Amino acid sequence: MQAAYRVLDTDGKVMGFSSNMTGSDVSTIALHFGQASMLAVGVLSSAAAFWHQNWTAVLSASICMVAWSVYGSMIKVSDPVRKHLRFLDWMVRPPPAPSDAGPHAAPLPQVTLPLLALKLAAMARVGTGTTTGFWAGPYLDLTVGLLAFATIALSYFAVAGFNVTVTELNGSGYIVFALTYIGSFCTMGGAMGIIYALAGQTGTANLANILSFSIPWAGYAVVYLVQANMAISVHVCDVLYTVLDVYSKAVFGLVTVFNLF
Repeated sequence: MQAAYRVLDTDGKVMGFSSNMTGSDVSTIALHFGQASMLAVGVLSSAAAFWHQNWTAVLSASICMVAWSVYGSMIKVSDPVRKHLRFLDWMVRPPPAPSDAGPHAAPLPQVTLPLLALKLAAMARVGTGTTTGFWAGPYLDLTVGLLAFATIALSYFAVAGFNVTVTELNGSGYIVFALTYIGSFCTMGGAMGIIYALAGQTGTANLANILSFSIPWAGYAVVYLVQANMAISVHVCDVLYTVLDVYSKAVFGLVTVFNLF
């Protein structure tokens, strides 16, 4: 890839630079940055998990290493398949990608969104308050994980499963799309409501981190809606999704590791 080249005058002096970077190059750079960020934080979190024997560090390492492997696959494929791979990163294996997806269409199952939700729940448990019953047992984690999974399953069915934009929907198709899309917000709201309620009961000092790393998840839905209604470039979406991924996974992982010291 040749991103830029120098422009010289007749005496060989540099007059400026001219760029021939394409949209595909922008996507490639963003994806490589995302992949490198996930690998770096994944390795750091793995070391911290081994050294401190900390559950949230284990989750950080798992999240980042899974995301790193998926970014490696996304670099090699085109946008339609990349959309399926993003959902593979966030949930367990969805239906098969289109037939032109090639050998990279079906990587191993991925579960980063449920893991992120469980990580937030683990942070919410660290506090001075006491909890009993549902709030103190494993059923809370199970409920949060299932709601997070349902969020991505519903949004996949609404978006990548149909492989549509809003302008291509009408009649009953639009109703199904709207119900599944709204349903994904409801299930995510349920998961986050449980986590916020748990944080309130324990009086955790991690509330600021929980809010700052959960509220931006809505940005994924915003990027999709902007792309569908304003027809922005898929390469711009690649950059925006990568920024959201790096913040919600890699930066979150760094904060987790730093809090251990």
